[in-house]
Amino acid sequence: MKENSIIEQTLKPSWYGTAFEVKITSACYVAKQRGVREELQQLKTRLLRPILEATRDPELGHRLRLAANEAMAVAWMRPHPFLLFPYLLEQKVNEVQQWFQRQKQILTPARSFAE
Repeated sequence: MKENSIIEQTLKPSWYGTAFEVKITSACYVAKQRGVREELQQLKTRLLRPILEATRDPELGHRLRLAANEAMAVAWMRPHPFLLFPYLLEQKVNEVQQWFQRQKQILTPARSFAE
């Protein structure tokens, strides 16, 4: 076996006993995947920067970063992550912004009531 190969073993239980599935991946493929992941990370940074610059609240900024990480993780699991990621990011950012506005509406009357 070549020295620059990566071997992964997975255990698959079956009715007739235990079967092992061996997957051999070349180191070149792993390096290529790492490069693609870095490019996707750079895309995330480029798309998220203007959104974060327009955000004044640090808590909202934190939640937006988490949403961007989640969108990137979901896109990475799909066949064409670069096509899917911008759409997923937009959806996640909208969800977080709506959630954050709703939380502000809920918490503002509660604070004034407590005073």
